[in-house]
Amino acid sequence: MNASLAVSPNILAAYFLNILDGKSMREIGRLQDCQASTVLRRIRKCEDLREHPEWDALLSALEDHQEDTGQSLSAHLTRETILAALKLKAADIAKEFPPQLQLLQQADSLLLVGDMPSAAVTISGAVQGKMRRTVALAGLAFGWLAPVGAITGKVRQFTPPPSAIECTGRDFVSTSSQRSKRSTSAQAWRSSSMDILHRQNPGLITVEHMRIAREFQMIYLGRQDVTADVYSVVRQRLAPRLLSALEEVCGKSTGLEALETMLKLPARSGKAVVALALETLDHTGVLT
Repeated sequence: MNASLAVSPNILAAYFLNILDGKSMREIGRLQDCQASTVLRRIRKCEDLREHPEWDALLSALEDHQEDTGQSLSAHLTRETILAALKLKAADIAKEFPPQLQLLQQADSLLLVGDMPSAAVTISGAVQGKMRRTVALAGLAFGWLAPVGAITGKVRQFTPPPSAIECTGRDFVSTSSQRSKRSTSAQAWRSSSMDILHRQNPGLITVEHMRIAREFQMIYLGRQDVTADVYSVVRQRLAPRLLSALEEVCGKSTGLEALETMLKLPARSGKAVVALALETLDHTGVLT
């Protein structure tokens, strides 16, 4: 297994020496043969990483590993250390990651990761594969996954960079060139109904409404496992017809006329109902 990590082991070691071992930046500088200013940059790099929920979970696992084993993380960190902290083996990665990578090489594919134990691979808005969240965390640490779009919200999105090829040994050039033709917005958001609503009624369906709609779509796509807990709360807090409006328009890209017929709404009232549903969802606090 290739020994490289997405973040330099020296950066991680400097951070853990500071927060776990209580070393000053000057002391760490002497240990790592660098200036204190370099140590400060390394520590800040890890602090910035912790803003991302998956990196925070990974660093927390490493902290717990040191506490459980008594083995200092100040030594040269390796992939074996990462796997041990996540309670995984190399065989687990070899079995679970490559098949999902093949799916993630396809157009319009994303890996959705939440706080549940399972992550989901979606292609054109439909779940096509799964992997354990810990396996996804290992892939992130190894540089096999890169975040797409916002790092906040109940669901985060990832795609594989070209470096992920090392886990399969197959040529990644042709598929990665296909992915490069797609815009980030196309990767992260697919709902023609909402796009049309926003373009035609920017005063009613605002940029903020679109943000809420994107977050709901990710929750809806992962409702079977990745976001099952969040989706359950959404169902409890939204009135059934408001939930149906969001499921149809944001989740399935159903047109407004079809929505109005389905919910027996007055003609041309669908957009107002969708706007109200989005505002109500945001007001419940489920997305925060």
